[in-house]
Amino acid sequence: MGQVFLFEVATASVFDLPDDGSIQDEDQGDGFLWPPYRKVGQYDPFSDDQRLAITILEFCMTSHILCIGGTGGQVLLFTLANTKKSSKIEALRADIIPKGDVRYNWRGEGPLPYIEKVVEYPPGFQLSFLMQLGPPAPISAMDFTAHWGVIAVGSGHGFTVGNYLLHNVIITHCTLQEDGSASHSLTRVQSIRRSLRNSFRRRSTRQDRRTTLEQQQQKQKEGSGKRKQRRTGSEPSGGVSQREAAASNANPPSIQAAVTHICLADTFLGGEHHMPCLVASTMGSVLIRYYLQLPPTGDRISEPSIAMLAGKDYTLLHGAPVISVFILDNNGLPIPSGYEQDNNIAPAPSMVSPHYGIIVTEEQIKIIHLPSLKLKRKEKVTNEIHERIKKAFIIRANVLGKSYAHVID
Repeated sequence: MGQVFLFEVATASVFDLPDDGSIQDEDQGDGFLWPPYRKVGQYDPFSDDQRLAITILEFCMTSHILCIGGTGGQVLLFTLANTKKSSKIEALRADIIPKGDVRYNWRGEGPLPYIEKVVEYPPGFQLSFLMQLGPPAPISAMDFTAHWGVIAVGSGHGFTVGNYLLHNVIITHCTLQEDGSASHSLTRVQSIRRSLRNSFRRRSTRQDRRTTLEQQQQKQKEGSGKRKQRRTGSEPSGGVSQREAAASNANPPSIQAAVTHICLADTFLGGEHHMPCLVASTMGSVLIRYYLQLPPTGDRISEPSIAMLAGKDYTLLHGAPVISVFILDNNGLPIPSGYEQDNNIAPAPSMVSPHYGIIVTEEQIKIIHLPSLKLKRKEKVTNEIHERIKKAFIIRANVLGKSYAHVID
């Protein structure tokens, strides 16, 4: 099937760099380097600035907005226009870790310098918003809603929520503690200890209620021996078992603080009424929930937005990194954006409680009720196919006139 070239967006033109986009050698001075090396081709990893690399893309087909996240912590928002315009873009600074904070000492390169003058943009994708994270770490997660004018961005240190209509920061959340480790982190050893402790408590409670204690213990020994024999005989030698996956997934505390996914949706998180919400997941298997109090649609250009915590962090005991989080309505369908509903691209969701949240980790897929957070269903992947999930998507499919949501990993 042939593919047609549509457009090209050059993000390097936004920043104040040399014409070839290469890194200047500070030790070179006024002289020149011999032999005179010259850049050849579109990209050279030895001369081009690595901070220009793109890590994540998000595109809205209804609002024609393109969001780009880079390695240098830059977030660029482009809007599609038919006419040219001249404008001066000022970068919005979002400090996840304030300067001088003892929790983390950034030793990497600084942010990219942007052009501080009026720039004329031709018809096509034109830059309308620029945000710089601090520290300038690579962007690891991103989500935006054009109907709200809100963009959420995550990195290895936390996440931030900005309003690109008012050009301000709504909230910044750091996932690091004062010692540089992940906040609310639960290691695999702690998870195993907690599981064993709960098992012994349940066992002691049941034993108090039993009358024939000796017979029951004998049955437990026989059953455990059979299970052990069956497990050792059926487990493939070359596969990755769940225990091996748990040992290999023991990431350092600093890596567990990295944000892996951000989801914006109008749903139930902690009360009887639905409202705009944000859910951010980390490598340490932690879900962070926020309420977003937005002004009415006609006043979103003038009135600011407010973010509030929706409750305690939701921690998964198995500790695997969270890959994706999806929100479904009462009918089990993905919640569409406001633009899709206004343009009749997608039907309006069922805003009747409960909603459902799909949490996809490297080892399992878990479905919970919202807002009660009770478990509905759980599927473990490592025990079945001995592999780990790296990417997950959700699609809407129509079968015999009915719509269904499918998770593809």
